[in-house]
Amino acid sequence: MVNIRPDPAHPRGGYACITLEASQINATEVSLTIRNQFNDKYLGQDGWQGVKAYFGPYAVEISGDTAKLVVGTEIVNHLEEYTPLSIGIDGKEFEASWPDDIAHGPPAAIVGGVAPSPQARAEGTGPTLVGKAKDKPDETDNDPGNGTANETNKAGEGLQQNVTEGASDATASQEKSKTGLLIGIAVLLLAVVGGGAYWFMTQDAPVPVAEDPAPTETETVVLAEPEPLPEPANPCSDEALDAAAAENYGALIELLGQCSRSVSADSALLLIERGVAQEDARALATMGSFYDGSVEIDVLETEMGLTFADNPARAAEYYARAIAAGDGVGASDALGEVCERLRTVGDTLSQSALQDFCATSQ
Repeated sequence: MVNIRPDPAHPRGGYACITLEASQINATEVSLTIRNQFNDKYLGQDGWQGVKAYFGPYAVEISGDTAKLVVGTEIVNHLEEYTPLSIGIDGKEFEASWPDDIAHGPPAAIVGGVAPSPQARAEGTGPTLVGKAKDKPDETDNDPGNGTANETNKAGEGLQQNVTEGASDATASQEKSKTGLLIGIAVLLLAVVGGGAYWFMTQDAPVPVAEDPAPTETETVVLAEPEPLPEPANPCSDEALDAAAAENYGALIELLGQCSRSVSADSALLLIERGVAQEDARALATMGSFYDGSVEIDVLETEMGLTFADNPARAAEYYARAIAAGDGVGASDALGEVCERLRTVGDTLSQSALQDFCATSQ
């Protein structure tokens, strides 16, 4: 018997604590199956479905005689209160009714991208540079014997003052002004002539216009497109599976094991049921193993999830039909083990199957 209650470590809901006797569990991690006893469907990732699905593994905490495991929103958010359940834990099934005090958990958070915000522009673009004015040149006394220097000497025109001693200041000033004017006009004329010469020298020569050549006949070349390479055949396509079933169901079962990740459990079951309708021994034995809880068929059950609830009476029926169809697939040994299990139970269905299918195995 199991006890289900809210997990106190998650007061907002979405988690449930399942406890049972420690003697019922032999592992430190277990996987769960949840079956609705009302409609005989199993809980899967997207809700209730016709094939068995496993959740976990979940860590098992042992405290004295009690074992505890905690399940999350992957299970809690799919269950409603008072739903009659059959919970499979470590190969054993326990009946329970989902309580009414476990709230569904909040939806998963959506992780969004984090984009950097534009960097604020600094108020100042750098330190303020403070300039210092150039010192004013010191004034020097002119030589009394040569006269007073004027503004033309300060401009650096390169003129020498050729004034004879004893000339008047007015005459010297007029001579210097006339000389500076002539030099300025000469410099201006040189600049104009030099600029015009430079402009003419840097002009690009006119580009000759080429005449259109006479039209010539062109030869059209057609390139042949390469032939596409043939695409490799898909071994898990519907055509490949149908071809394997037409050959024999032994080849089909092996191919389904190789294609367990690309073929759905419903599609695989339809192919096997087609062989059952044809009384194929391999298909019948495979169907019997689906109802035989003590047998696990490689990846068809572990990866594809193609299995049913343990039903020894139905398993015995399919094993007996496989033997009648020719066996060769181990159905006799499997039927003997199922019949041993049927002898230990006393319900009407099991006893009827024991009489109908286990007479040859006694």
